[in-house]
Amino acid sequence: MLDYLVSIALTAGIYAIFALGLNLQWGYAGLLNFGHVAFMAMGAYVTVLLSMNGIPLLLAVLAGMILAGVAGAFLGMTTLRLREDYLAIVTIGFSEILRFVLLNWSTLTRGSFGLFGYPRPFQDLVGIRDYNLFLAGLVLAVLLLVYMLLETLARSPWGRVLKSIRDDEAVAISLGKNAFSYKVQALALGSAIAALSGS
Repeated sequence: MLDYLVSIALTAGIYAIFALGLNLQWGYAGLLNFGHVAFMAMGAYVTVLLSMNGIPLLLAVLAGMILAGVAGAFLGMTTLRLREDYLAIVTIGFSEILRFVLLNWSTLTRGSFGLFGYPRPFQDLVGIRDYNLFLAGLVLAVLLLVYMLLETLARSPWGRVLKSIRDDEAVAISLGKNAFSYKVQALALGSAIAALSGS
């Protein structure tokens, strides 16, 4: 029974981190992103591929987050000057393109078989019996850290500007705020958090 509860806590923690990234984009900034899962996949594949090639885990996770953040910012810069629904269309298209690339680039990703045989984080420090419990604790600690960071950002001037842009962008612009820049920042940070959940 304990193993079952630990696996539920592990899965719930991962998806909660993912949801926090989406909440930053949709809840705070009002950016409709239908392809958020692509950034999660990007973080997962980059982390695993780099760690399989001897890159330390923290650097691999950071690389996945940076790549997803840059991809999110790029998608935002190309679509956010248009109407809001174009972002939703472009992100779902990006998600489908990434899915096809990951599925068909079998020399890199092993296609539909997926990646396996990668090193598990901190496997030398924790015994095999307690490993899943340790991993669940690590995921929940990361979840708490991300939550506290986003709560701090939401209460900061940056977060208040995001909420004002979500509620009425014209008012925020009339007060001298660069709404486009704030929206790109929110999209990039939310994408990086999704990549962290994938990692």
